[in-house]
Amino acid sequence: RPARIDHHNVQIALTVLALARRLGLDPLAASLAGLAFALHPIHTESVTFISGRTDILATLLFLLALLGYARWREDGKAWALAGSLGAFFLALAAKEVAVTLPVLLALYDWLVARRAAAGTKGTIARLALRLAPYMAVIALYIVTRMVALGALVESDPGVWGSLLTRCLTTVKIVAAYAWLTLLPFP
Repeated sequence: RPARIDHHNVQIALTVLALARRLGLDPLAASLAGLAFALHPIHTESVTFISGRTDILATLLFLLALLGYARWREDGKAWALAGSLGAFFLALAAKEVAVTLPVLLALYDWLVARRAAAGTKGTIARLALRLAPYMAVIALYIVTRMVALGALVESDPGVWGSLLTRCLTTVKIVAAYAWLTLLPFP
C-alpha cells in the first residue's frame, strides 16, 4: 500500500515555500526549503498521532499569520493585516506556543523589512505600534481562555508540578526538539 501523503503537511510545505520566496530566496532554494520541511522526519508524530494534529494546524496558521504580516508591511493592505491577525488568533487557539509570533515579527522587521526600506529609520515606537494589534489578539485570547476555562492557568501546582519544574521541563523539551531538528536520529 502506498504511503499516505498528509494534505496538511503539503499545505504547510507550500506555505514555507511562499514564505521563503517572500524572504527573497530564489525559486530553487525556496522549493528546497518547502521540500525539506515536508520530508523532515520530525513531523512523523504530528501526522500519525491525533494529539499531534494541533501542531500541524498551529504551524500552518502561524506561517499564514507571518505571511499576512509580510504582505501588509510590503503594500499596506488592510485585508492582509486582518487575515494575519485572524490566523494568529486561530494559531493561538490551536497551540499556545504561537504566542511567540510577535517576537518573530519584530525579527522580520529588523532583518527583512528594514533592509527592503533602506533609507527609512524604524524606531522602537513604530515597531510597538505595528505589533500592538498582535498584543491585542493575545489579550483577547487570554480573556477567551479565562472565560472558557475559568482561570488562566491550573491553580493546583500539584497537577503539573512547580513552576520551576515546568520551566526546566520546557527547556529540556525545547533543547531535545532543537537537536532532533538538526539531527533527526535516533
